[in-house]
Amino acid sequence: MLIDVLAPYVKGGVTAGRTSNASMSDATNRVVHALEAFEGPDRPDAFMYNEASVAEVVHAVICGKPTLPDRSVPSVYAEMRVLAGVRGLPERVLSDAHKHVQEALVVAIDPLHAEAQDPGEWLCRMVKLWNELMQRLCMVQDMLRPVVVCADETDFDAACMNMLTRTCRTTQSITVWEQGLYQVAEAARLGVSASQVDLRSLSAPKYLERALEIVRRVGTKVEPVIDEAHSFYRSYALQLYSGRANPPEIAHSMPVIHNWIMREQAWASWLGPDASVVDVVQDVIVRPHQDILSSAWPYLMETSEGTVGHAGPIPNSDSVSAAAELRACYAVFDAACILPRLYEAMREYIQARVCALLQKTSDDVLIEHLITGQRTWHRLWWSCLQANTSMRHAIQDGFEAGLRGQSAHIAELLANYIDAELQKGRGLVDSSMPEACMDDVLFLFRCLHHKDLFEEYYQRAFARRLLLRCSASDDAERAVILRLKHECGPDYTRKLETMLKDMHLSDNLRSAFAEAGGASTPFEFEVDVLTQAHWPPFHDAPLILSSSMQSALLRYETFYHTCHSGRSLHWCHALGSLLVRADLGEAGVKDLVVSTLQAAVLLVFNVRDVQTFSELEQATHMPLHELQRTLQSLACGPARTRILRKIPPGGEVRESDSFMVNEQLSNARRRIKLNQLQQRDSPEERRTSTEHVLMDRDVLLQASAMRVLKAHKLISHADLTTAVIEQVKSRFPVETAELKRAFERLIEKDCMERVDGDRQVYRYVA
Repeated sequence: MLIDVLAPYVKGGVTAGRTSNASMSDATNRVVHALEAFEGPDRPDAFMYNEASVAEVVHAVICGKPTLPDRSVPSVYAEMRVLAGVRGLPERVLSDAHKHVQEALVVAIDPLHAEAQDPGEWLCRMVKLWNELMQRLCMVQDMLRPVVVCADETDFDAACMNMLTRTCRTTQSITVWEQGLYQVAEAARLGVSASQVDLRSLSAPKYLERALEIVRRVGTKVEPVIDEAHSFYRSYALQLYSGRANPPEIAHSMPVIHNWIMREQAWASWLGPDASVVDVVQDVIVRPHQDILSSAWPYLMETSEGTVGHAGPIPNSDSVSAAAELRACYAVFDAACILPRLYEAMREYIQARVCALLQKTSDDVLIEHLITGQRTWHRLWWSCLQANTSMRHAIQDGFEAGLRGQSAHIAELLANYIDAELQKGRGLVDSSMPEACMDDVLFLFRCLHHKDLFEEYYQRAFARRLLLRCSASDDAERAVILRLKHECGPDYTRKLETMLKDMHLSDNLRSAFAEAGGASTPFEFEVDVLTQAHWPPFHDAPLILSSSMQSALLRYETFYHTCHSGRSLHWCHALGSLLVRADLGEAGVKDLVVSTLQAAVLLVFNVRDVQTFSELEQATHMPLHELQRTLQSLACGPARTRILRKIPPGGEVRESDSFMVNEQLSNARRRIKLNQLQQRDSPEERRTSTEHVLMDRDVLLQASAMRVLKAHKLISHADLTTAVIEQVKSRFPVETAELKRAFERLIEKDCMERVDGDRQVYRYVA
């Protein structure tokens, strides 16, 4: 044999079954040199090789037995490198190798078949043996690699795997395969170890995945496992939904159902596309009972709210588990592709909670409670609902539906809330998180249906902050206007921006007036010149001022006419404020911050200490209701602010009352603020605001209708109505009666007309 001829060359490189890289290379070179002698015409095409030795090494490797020193894996590899160059020999070697591998696999697996043991334990042993055989086959493939490459046998690796699969696919092992597979699956479902066999620290579900991979390769049927899964989940569904399932019980089952879905999704990747295990839970437990499952959503939301939305002690374990149940519920509906049902449940829950807040919460803290609620729900949305966009829309839709019935009232409360925060100098102007505070307010603003009412109320509050100098931060004021402009467009904030511009121009006029000699007045005097069309209409009562005050006003009018000869000034005293120093006798000297109307009343007492109601009315020329309101603030307020005494005492001002200076005023402060009435709208001003908004709506509806008519020239009543509603829906909800009145006014103005013969069609009149 050739190996005997080449023995002297190979002997020096292979010893004791081990070969170093250097010795292997030397031995190979010597063999190659020896083979050069056979390259001539007398070289044989084939010769006998030691097949028994190769078979012995293959059997030893696959069965996990040690090899003899002279027949080790490296020595066989060196021999294969030599034989690879002989024509026709590599194919023969591989043919014999297939037979030897098959025989060795039968020998390695046969003892496992003969063992009588628990099916689950048998399967675990089989999985362990499979992994070992995979490694051993790789060693055999590497050992025979030279002849494999030379014979151009590209499928030798696949052939080895097929032999392993055929060896395991025997009649005697099919039954135990199925029994073992089901036992491990059942153990994994129950969350316990598959058997008492050492699983190398792997959990049963993870070990089952490996078993399922082998099952798929072997070709064992998994229908018994699928059938048992259907039976198990049907019995669980019958138990869960029997009678009247209560929300807590359903909520507590959500993590279990989600765990099953996640596990079966992993199993499906191993069982193949034909296995239907992944749909068992959805088809049996989730989809047919989605209404019952979604009924637990309010309970899940309420119990989960304790985990977010407040600072302080760490939430208890019940709240934490509730958040996990909420997260699992969302995942279950997502996996079953029925999230729209959950969107509806979220919208209904938010709407119910908002309606409950509107009914049970006082106006003073209603906006704060709404903001707290939306913060809590958005944090749950972020932490438990995967920040799903549709779920966020469901939260906003629920808010809008809950606020719809009181949208006009909420618009006023929200404007007042922003006004209070901007006056306090905290919250919206908090340097630590102004954007977050503004986001909370703007969320409620987006949910309002009467945004034009909010604009009116906010504009009036903004005017008071500017004129009374009670805004905490000009930067915060501009930031709010910018956010509103970004939200609703430049038309929505044009008046607010003009008001800021007027205040800046008034500062320039004030400086010019001082340089022109205006500072020579006996008291400090400041005037704000406003553009009447862009400022809210405030009720201005007729008023007689003192001679010194009237002289100062005339001096400023003269100065203003020199700057703007074509303009005229109209004095509005409703939002004027003064600092009056008053000697109250025993109470001492006090600095009183009062409105212009209050100052006019107090200055009358410089003439006489006691004045009747009729005398005050004659001296000031104020309307009856305005004088009553002013005297109410001076004589019937808190004891520490009663600058006047009413005779007789009482809580209401009557025309028969008399008034005198209160020398027994008990207030230790030198400066007393009395103009709080200016910071609130009177009932008459509220009524005026509402009327002003309705007038603006009518004008806006007419303008929108004219734009549509100009574009279409001829349009039906239904199409015109739809187009107008689409244009104005972002500002206020449109009623049919309002649209009808707007169309009638346009017809009266000859801006449009009805088509003869079809009164449901309008024509634009140029």
